[in-house]
Amino acid sequence: MKRITAIKKLLICSILLALFMVLYHGVSNVSHASKTALSPRDENKELNIRELTIEHSDHQILGGDAKNPNDVVPFKTKYDVKDIYEMITAANLIDDDNRRVQTLKRIALLWTVIDPDACLKWALSIADDKVGYEYITAQVILTLIGYDQFEKAIQLVQEIPQGSLRDTAIGYSMYDLANLDLGTAARLLDMIASIDQIERSTGTLSKVLIESHKLSELKEMYENLSYGAVKESLGSAAIRVLMLQDPLKAVDWLRDNPELKNAKNFEALAFGFAKNDPVRGIEIANEINDPVMKQEYLSWLINGWAENSPSEAGEWITEQIEVNNFNQNREQFSMIALKALARNQSFLFNQIAGISNRNEREVATLSAASALSSYNPQKAAEIALATPSDNPANQVEALTITAKNWLSRDPLEASKWIGNLPNGQIRDSAVSELVNNILTKDRDIAMANSWAAQIRNPEMKAKVLSDIARFNP
Repeated sequence: MKRITAIKKLLICSILLALFMVLYHGVSNVSHASKTALSPRDENKELNIRELTIEHSDHQILGGDAKNPNDVVPFKTKYDVKDIYEMITAANLIDDDNRRVQTLKRIALLWTVIDPDACLKWALSIADDKVGYEYITAQVILTLIGYDQFEKAIQLVQEIPQGSLRDTAIGYSMYDLANLDLGTAARLLDMIASIDQIERSTGTLSKVLIESHKLSELKEMYENLSYGAVKESLGSAAIRVLMLQDPLKAVDWLRDNPELKNAKNFEALAFGFAKNDPVRGIEIANEINDPVMKQEYLSWLINGWAENSPSEAGEWITEQIEVNNFNQNREQFSMIALKALARNQSFLFNQIAGISNRNEREVATLSAASALSSYNPQKAAEIALATPSDNPANQVEALTITAKNWLSRDPLEASKWIGNLPNGQIRDSAVSELVNNILTKDRDIAMANSWAAQIRNPEMKAKVLSDIARFNP
């Protein structure tokens, strides 16, 4: 009888040991510290919860889209530590990386409410995996924020090693924080190490607040930040978001915060106006005191406008030439012509034809021909040769640029064209470009000298021959 009793005891011990081993191996990814932290039921004073109660619902805040989640995370009214272990065991058997990560994130949500400290330790113990496990750590922080446990969230963020893992956890929570607690958002932003993550997080905050009509809250948050990378990034993000919705508010933001008047923000302002209201954007350029910055701003704006709406930009620039003159609009015209002619090689010339002043019309035509030579030098040459000007230098300049672009695209055809030009200033300038092309590409001194000998202008010929002599080793 005693022997039977001993055997029973041995069997019971064996069964208990086997159960222990199953649990142990099933949660092999859980650190020893995590398991011990789960045991005392009074350890988590912050949340004052040991079991999570969830109502049956089609929508759950379980942060994932794993297929058939109930296979691992069943619908229950209550979850406890034993459930967590069993779910982790099942989740670790999932072969598909994405589904496994999404399922573990759902489990992390449940565990965080039961014991956030233990869940974070477990999440950190597996976070070096490269298939997305860093988002399991982020889920711990996001869950606490979702339950308005902001101080606990900050405490646990501080326990995540500084670097990409912590940055990801903070960035993952910014959307929710924008709607819940900007004070916590500001404190967490200061813990981000990566400039890229700072920009992503401040971009999220700005977008959410502006789209939620909470610009005043965003302004208050910005004003309360001490100057540094976070404040600068938040201010710049606000400008970029405002530009897409109300460019004039973006201008007001810059006016109120002169520390944000830098190249990056003026570029955002320019492209925003290029898309929304380019003419107003050009008018605002007069408020930029720095001449270099003003020119860069106008360049960004006009190039963006001409690329987005070339016909509209072309109509505007021809009107400006009509009202003022070509020289006052030369740079803007060149930018618009390059973009417009890349899309359509005809309509800009049709618009130019409407300029009433003959001299301004001809100068604009020659300038447009120069721009066209980047895409169709043969057609550009035909237009330029057919458009003489009261100032012959304008025609020479246009055809010299055309020769250079043609030689770059098709040296053989360009050489034939140059060889057939009548003697004169246009041919001399074109030959000069041809000699330069021969020297830099073919390095044929004899051919360069042969072409140089055909130049009629003595001064130009002497200069070209001097260039050949310097090039000749």
